Amino acid sequence: LARAAQPGEADAREAKRTKLREDGKLDLEFRNLDDLGRKVKWREALVDPDSFELRIGKTDFLARTGGIGGNYWKALSRERADAMVAKAKASGELWRSDRDCTPTDFYH
Repeated sequence: LARAAQPGEADAREAKRTKLREDGKLDLEFRNLDDLGRKVKWREALVDPDSFELRIGKTDFLARTGGIGGNYWKALSRERADAMVAKAKASGELWRSDRDCTPTDFYH
């Protein structure tokens, strides 16, 4: 069962977030933007055009957004990985084995 919120708990949580904002630790929160605007700003902050890696890890990203955007980070990470595979296939750097194998090949 879910635990009921204690009186003052929401106030304490908001006070903590306010302190983090004042310290500049929620620089990717973008409270004044709608969902689409936030995603555009997050993409600018996360994507390095010269690399398929994201600039910020998921844990650090969630800390800097105040705990929101985890699914967006995951989807963007998958998108970048798919782009990397597509580029590797197009350039011939990615190969697939054409050897016939069976599940028991592992034991031989």
